[in-house]
Order: sequence, then C-alpha cells, then structure tokens
Amino acid sequence: MKKLMLCGGCGFIGSNFVNMALNKGDEVLVYDNLTYAGHKESLPIDKIQFVEGDIANYHLIEKTIREFKPDVVINFAAETHVDRSLSGFKSVGKFLHSNSYGVYILAVACYKYNTYLHLINTDEVFGDIQENDPPFTEDSQFKPNNPYSVAKATGDLLLRSFARTNPNFKYTISYCTNNYGPYQSPEKLLPRAILKVMNGEKVPIYTDVNGNVGLNRRDWIFVDDHCEAIYQIINSNKYGEKYCIAGKQELSNIQLIEILLKQMGKQNWEDWVQAVQDRPGHDFRYALTINKITNELGWTPKVKIEDGLKRTVDWYLGAGKKWVNSISRIGNEVRKGQDKKI
Repeated sequence: MKKLMLCGGCGFIGSNFVNMALNKGDEVLVYDNLTYAGHKESLPIDKIQFVEGDIANYHLIEKTIREFKPDVVINFAAETHVDRSLSGFKSVGKFLHSNSYGVYILAVACYKYNTYLHLINTDEVFGDIQENDPPFTEDSQFKPNNPYSVAKATGDLLLRSFARTNPNFKYTISYCTNNYGPYQSPEKLLPRAILKVMNGEKVPIYTDVNGNVGLNRRDWIFVDDHCEAIYQIINSNKYGEKYCIAGKQELSNIQLIEILLKQMGKQNWEDWVQAVQDRPGHDFRYALTINKITNELGWTPKVKIEDGLKRTVDWYLGAGKKWVNSISRIGNEVRKGQDKKI
C-alpha cells in the first residue's frame, strides 16, 4: 500500500486514478482547487482525505506534504482547455500560474521532504505534425503552439531545471495523448457529442478554411489505460525518466464521431454534425510512440476504441446522468461563444 497525494484529483483523469488507486488498496489524499475542471462529485469523498487549495500556494502545499507524508505526489492539476487559453491575457496568466509556477512550487515542497513527484504532461508540448510524419518520442523537441501547451512545456522545463540543480530530487514525467471515458467534463468533444446526440442536437465540429469537417487527427486512449500506465511508472523507481503514453488508436475527429454515432445507433454522420469555425492555430495532428514504456515497464494499452466508446456512452447515459446534471452549468460557461456556425 502506498500513500498517494493527488493534486488535481477532482479532475477527469485524476478522479479516475483515485478510484483505481483505492481499488488497489492505496491511501489517497486529494488536493484540488475546485475550478471549472474539478468536481468533488467525481470522488468517493468518504474514502479519501481532501484539501482544497491552489498548487501555487506554497505554504498549504508544504503543510499538506509535511502532515500527510505521501510516498508520491502526482500532479494532475492544470488549466487544460486550449480554447480558454486563447481568450486573452488574463487567461494566459491563469495558465502560467497553474501549469508553470504551480509545478515549480510542488517541486520545491517535495524536495524539502524528499518526496517523489510525478508530473502529468501532454503530447501538445511537442507541437503538431503532418499525416505521414513519425510520432514524437520522449526526446522530441518542444514546439508548443498555444498558451496552454506553452504553459505545460514551461512547467516541465522548470521541473527538469530544478532537478538538475538539486541532484537528489526524485521525479518522473509522462506525456499522454487524448483521453476519454467517465467523468470527463461535458465541454470536451466526446462527452459533449454524446449529450448533444442524446438530446437530438447536432455535434459542433471544427472545420478548416476549405470546408473540410473534422480532419484534425488525435491518438485516443481510454482513461483506465492511462491510469494503469501512470501506476506502473510511479511503482518503477526509475527516477528522472520521461515516458510517452498513447492508445495507439489514431483517428481524425470526424472518424471518431462516426464511430461514436454508430455506438449510439446513428448511421449518417452528415445528419448529426454542425460545421463550426476552426479555432486559431489549431494543431493538425498529435501522435506519440510508446516503445520506451513498453520495453522498460511492459505497459501497453488494452481498451480498443469501440469498446471504450461503448463504456463511455453507457456511463453518460446511465450512471453518469446525475453527475452530468450536477456540473452542467460549468460546461455551458466554458463553451460559451465557441460555436460560431459557418
């Protein structure tokens, strides 16, 4: 049994990791600021310890680590929505505060108590690639293209620079592709599409200047697979290492929506898609190789996209209905003004 402190544990991936860790018998403390992306409703709150706070609040972070004495701190906490990062200088400041400065604060506090820190990062720090380009690796150069990914890259570099100047600091970093599954906020593509179709509405899909709908490509991983990969990393004792995590299921957005619609009994995607204006600087494709984590730790993804989508649809239309209703106003606020029809 491990003592795990999960920053951002009320978010999508974090809350799924909490449930997995509890099932494995670990003791869990969740530290979360309960922003638009964090919901206590996602957690079995009676089975964990909970502290509400900002990861950039050094005194509260330091106090929590000192008193809880975790074996590992896992940082899921982040401002994560690219569209929000494009909405002005105040938003950019929030992204830098959490995704960059907050990571540095965590590093300082963890180092003080010789506590191992794992940082959850994103494939977006590497920028985008074209259709026939090889996937990124752990050693690919950072080329972030929006304020969100810039802030995530900056936090990563701050962590690595801190480790270089403090050689006994224990840390690891993982980069992952697009996640999907239960407890994902309704403003994200898949849960939003599920709820739209359920209500008989069309799904807004970004469309390029040539009128092509949903050509942007992503690799998709079911959230349980991602959580298992993280769990293997934090139990490997391979401090200072970086690992890419991917589902090895790369699809264009429209291909993904077509599979989803079939899972929901809908055949013609043209009848269920609304073309909307593309966001500025929209990255075309993300892809990662998993050779390192497979060869060193033996991890590979297990859930196929069709099975994962079925489990996701079943959850949102069944057990997840109450959860969706409890946070629906937040999703509406996040997406406000972002559905400009063509």
